[in-house]
This record gives sequence, C-alpha cells and structure tokens, in this order.
Amino acid sequence: MDSKLKNNNATKATKKPRNHLRFKFRLLINIFLLAVSILLFIYSIVMSFSITKNEVITYTEKSDIDYKVYLKQNEFYETPYLKKGMVYIANLIDKIQINYNYNFVVSKNSEIDVTNKIVAKLIIASQSNSNIFLSTHQLMEIWIFMLISSQGYAAMNICV
Repeated sequence: MDSKLKNNNATKATKKPRNHLRFKFRLLINIFLLAVSILLFIYSIVMSFSITKNEVITYTEKSDIDYKVYLKQNEFYETPYLKKGMVYIANLIDKIQINYNYNFVVSKNSEIDVTNKIVAKLIIASQSNSNIFLSTHQLMEIWIFMLISSQGYAAMNICV
C-alpha cells in the first residue's frame, strides 16, 4: 500500500512541472505575439507619416450658356421670346429658359463635385448707357457629382 501511495505521489510530482512548463510556454508565446503586434503597430504609424504622393492632374473645362426670355402677351413684340443679350422690359417677362452645357476633360479617372450658380444680373440703364441700378440675383444653385473616366459632360435645360 505504501508503494502505491509513493507511485501516486511520484506521478503527481511529475505532472505538476508539466503544467508549469505549459503555463510558462503559453506566457512566452503571448508576450512574443504582443511584442510583434506592438512593433507592427509602431511600424505602420511611422510609415503612414512618411507616405507622400504628389500627383498632377490636368483638365480643361468649357461651359456654354444660352437663354431665351419668353414674353407675356404684349403690344411691343411680335415674337414669343427674345434671345440672349438683348434688352428686356421686366414687366413683359413671363419666364426665362436657360440651356446650360458644361464639358470637363480630365487626364485621370476622378470623382468630382461641381457646384454652379445661375445668377441673373439686373441692370437698369439710361439712354446714355450709364447704370442707374445694378443688382444680382441667384436664380439657382446646381450641384453635379461626376465619376469621370476621361471626359465629363453635363447638359441642362432649365426654366426659371
């Protein structure tokens, strides 16, 4: 009986160091993985500060605006509208039709936000072309988002 007790104690004594070695081994692996993670984190931060990239994108843009001023029924004009650049009598204006074309050519694929404003300029002038009154009025703001591969084009027909 004594020998069985000694054998039991001997096996318990040999098992204890194994568990202890397993714990130390797991602890070392965890410390190693933590150290590698910290080094990778520091490396990624340092590299993110050292990355600089200069890129040149060339572009050309062209816009064209045309408008017609539609008139109310009146005794002065026989045509239903007047073309761009003429003199208009404010009381006779019914609506303004605006045709707007915008062409944008870029050298590289891009995502572009474009904001354009349609602004009316009111000029009241005397017969000698001296301005009596000048004011501007924003009729509309247009926002366009374009995914441009090489050329973007926007065309609008707006009635104000």
